[in-house]
Amino acid sequence: MKEFNPFNPKYSFDYFCGRERELERLEANINNGYNTLIHSERRMGKTILIKYLLQKLEKEGEYETLYVDLFSTASMSDFIKQLTERILKRYHRNNLLSGIKKLLFGINASFSLDSDGVPKVSLSLKNDEIDSTLGQLFSFLNKRKKKIVIAFDEFQEIVFYPEKAEAIIRTYVQYSDNISFIYAGSTNHMLRAMFYSASKPFYQSSDIIVLPKIPYDTYFDYIETLFAKFKRNIDKQALDFILDFTDRHTYYTQFFCNYIFYKSGKHISLNHVKEHSNELLENRRDDYMGFYRLLSPNQRKITIAIAKEEIVLKPLANEFLHKYKLPTPSSISLAIKTLIEKEVLYSDDNGIKIYDVFFRRFLEKYF
Repeated sequence: MKEFNPFNPKYSFDYFCGRERELERLEANINNGYNTLIHSERRMGKTILIKYLLQKLEKEGEYETLYVDLFSTASMSDFIKQLTERILKRYHRNNLLSGIKKLLFGINASFSLDSDGVPKVSLSLKNDEIDSTLGQLFSFLNKRKKKIVIAFDEFQEIVFYPEKAEAIIRTYVQYSDNISFIYAGSTNHMLRAMFYSASKPFYQSSDIIVLPKIPYDTYFDYIETLFAKFKRNIDKQALDFILDFTDRHTYYTQFFCNYIFYKSGKHISLNHVKEHSNELLENRRDDYMGFYRLLSPNQRKITIAIAKEEIVLKPLANEFLHKYKLPTPSSISLAIKTLIEKEVLYSDDNGIKIYDVFFRRFLEKYF
């Protein structure tokens, strides 16, 4: 029998780590009637945090919960389809046909089941049916005896809908007294525009949590304890290297620890993890070089410069431009804008950095 790897990318709720403060704040907002926006870089642990919270609330029995992933949606019809499927799964799984009739009275809708038995809805909505259909769904939820918590993941996708989705959805949110909302996403510049701009429907509608890195000491102890639990002894210098190499980014830390766990024996030294880091980058070399070649010359130059600095607060400063022999500020500004839109770069109040931590380490090593 193969040994279980505790750093499994699918994640286990038994190994929840370092988000107690954010969990407490989310619960407080729900209990006190506030909606919440939670955002950060991709794969920093937002979805796991939200699902952990919803599972906790369900166990405690005071709230009913829905998790709606909007990543693959492209219109209000898709939005309604996703929300309907979650409601059917939560409340009408034993009688889907009856549920469809109750939820979408007068709407041309049908359903099927996927391989896991999850209901999949087919809708044929006309533009003038969007409001009435949303109204039926929210009316159903607002009439529930228990309070509802709905988490919309990848919420920034509604910006791309052809309809005026922000205004439409905000209208129903505003009058849903029985529902608390959590909005989550990873496209920082878009979410800021949605929730920080006075001209936007969701302006000042929610408490805002920017998910930080897990604190160094917390992560150090967590990883050390988890290796020890499975009879692995790891040197402290090796742990320091792991957290530095992955920059404490949740996904990359989890991935690297998973790699180390199945590659190593009972004792893990600094030399072991250094060897594994080189193996990992070498394994990705062809993919990263292929991606690098797709960048324009100016995009390559600024990407390498930022990788070597790790984070850059003022990328248009003369000192930085001269240090890396970069072209004019206008050219670099355009390259940065494009790379942020492509999510090669990530920008926040701390500065600009490479989104993919392993790609950053690759550029540092080979360029």
